Amino acid sequence: DSAITGAKFEETMARTEAIMSTNGPAMLDRTVQTKALNDQVRALGQTTVFTASEVATGLQQLGMAGFSANDAMTALPATLTLANIANVDMSRSADIASNVLRTFGKAAKDLRSVVDLMATAGSNSNTDIEQLANALSYAGPAAQTAGISIEETVAAIETLANSGIKASRSGSALRRLFVSILNPTKKGKEVIDKYGLSMVDAEGKTRSLVDIVNQLKKALDGLDGPEKLAAVQNLVGVYATSPVAALIANAGKMATFT
Repeated sequence: DSAITGAKFEETMARTEAIMSTNGPAMLDRTVQTKALNDQVRALGQTTVFTASEVATGLQQLGMAGFSANDAMTALPATLTLANIANVDMSRSADIASNVLRTFGKAAKDLRSVVDLMATAGSNSNTDIEQLANALSYAGPAAQTAGISIEETVAAIETLANSGIKASRSGSALRRLFVSILNPTKKGKEVIDKYGLSMVDAEGKTRSLVDIVNQLKKALDGLDGPEKLAAVQNLVGVYATSPVAALIANAGKMATFT
């Protein structure tokens, strides 16, 4: 019934405004932004596959993630798109969107390009948005610390997905690789030195992941199977050996995805 739906919408919006207001005056100017929030949510509820109440739930989740009113309004349309392509509810979509943005230090205005990136990955490889988001939750922080871009991280996740390595398994393996690039163990440093691998450029910045994986492929291609696996294991540890070996074997595919 429309009265119940309307009441649910008003309740969700009131809760959203309260959440944003608790973060300080800058989060929500009640005289101006309250109307703007309501107008945008109602408009999106009329022009998308989602109801106004569902849109309001997404806005609420963005507020809970610490978005300002303006940033939440900026991110909301892309969050709707993500929910649609991932076939998840608005709350989950907002959760995925906020996590990815925070992990890679992106702004609300960047969410459109991030959603496009995730949609492309879901279309071009054997992974879906949930699996991709799960992998990013493991690999993302280490990628950001190591200076690996979200584009290359997603390309590596796609490559591993096409080898049947998905979600937390691929994310954990990539996290181990990124940590090894940034802070190798004693055995890892021996592998880097033995094969003349260069993890940073002349300015001390991490080389591109494509460059690093291509170096590994070139260095290890001449070895027999056991030697190759031993070198990879010494670099990244036993649990990440098989996924990273698969990534190296498919270096060309990862470059194409990138």
